[in-house]
Order: sequence, then structure tokens, then C-alpha cells
Amino acid sequence: MIDFSKPNKLTNYQKTLKEISFDRANKQYMTQSEFKAIDFDCVKESYYSGLRSNDALIITDFSKGKFLFIEFKNGNIKSELEKEKIRSKIGESLLIINDILQENLTFDKQNINFILVYNKDKNQSFEMQRADSINKIATLIAGDAKMSYLIDGFSHYKICFHDVKTINEDEFKIITKQLENSSYNF
Repeated sequence: MIDFSKPNKLTNYQKTLKEISFDRANKQYMTQSEFKAIDFDCVKESYYSGLRSNDALIITDFSKGKFLFIEFKNGNIKSELEKEKIRSKIGESLLIINDILQENLTFDKQNINFILVYNKDKNQSFEMQRADSINKIATLIAGDAKMSYLIDGFSHYKICFHDVKTINEDEFKIITKQLENSSYNF
């Protein structure tokens, strides 16, 4: 078993977010960030190869046990089949992490966040829905409308995580800068 309470035990699973985000089929990176994260696919392979998993795990605070799962999707994710694949990755990743940490869903809801990073060029319909939603909110609220838009079908994952975000690769640059500056706050 992997001991997540000891950071030095995780070095075998660490890679840069750039490496973790690589889409072999399209030979494309979803981020250029050199920030080190745990390649959760590798953790899954050492745990049990028959499962699916999220791409990356970042431990944002060892002392408090705060975690961030990241799933990179370079293709179109509008189909129900693609959403089902993401759903199974989320569920199976939570099973793995809970078994490793000997924790439960209550722990997940308090301590684990989830980000789906998608390719905005391949998911234009999400970008249009999002722009419409944010514009409507902005007209109702004076000033900046800093709302997090969730792709249809992803809001129900809030039952499993402390918070959930669906963002494009450009928005992910903001989060990677925060991670690099140790100022990440979900």
C-alpha cells in the first residue's frame, strides 16, 4: 500500500502536470506546467490495473490532508459515453484513495476537490453555454461575476467532493500559477 502521509514515498509516482496531461492519441499536451503532481494512473496501475482513474492527484496540504484530483480531457466530451467514462474514473479514483487512506465519503466531501480540464476548441458548445450563463449572471449582479460554470451533468459530483470545477485549458493556467506560488485556494 502507498502511504500518503509520507511525501517521500510518492516520488516514484511524481511527474510534471505537462507530462501527466499528454494525450498520446493527438500527441498534444493540455498544459505546459512543470508543477509536480502524482500521476494517479500510475498509482492505479500499482494498485489494480483493471480500474480507471483520474489523471493527477495533488496533495495541497499534507498537514491537513487536502487533495485535488485533476482529469484532462482533450477530446469532445459531449457524448453520454464520454461522460460515463469520466464518471467511472471519478468513482474508481475515490475507491482507490479511500482504501489507501482508510477514509470514507465524508472525508472526500471535506478534503478532496476535483477539476475537469477540457479542450475549449473541441468543446465549443460548453464555451457558448458558459458565456451565456456568465453574461446572464453579470447582468443581474453589478460588478464582476466570478462564477464557476459546471458542464451539464457535473454538478451532481459535488456530493462526492468538497468542490468541483470544469474549466478549459486557458483557465487551468491560472490554477497552475497559484499552485506554483503556493497560493492555491479552491
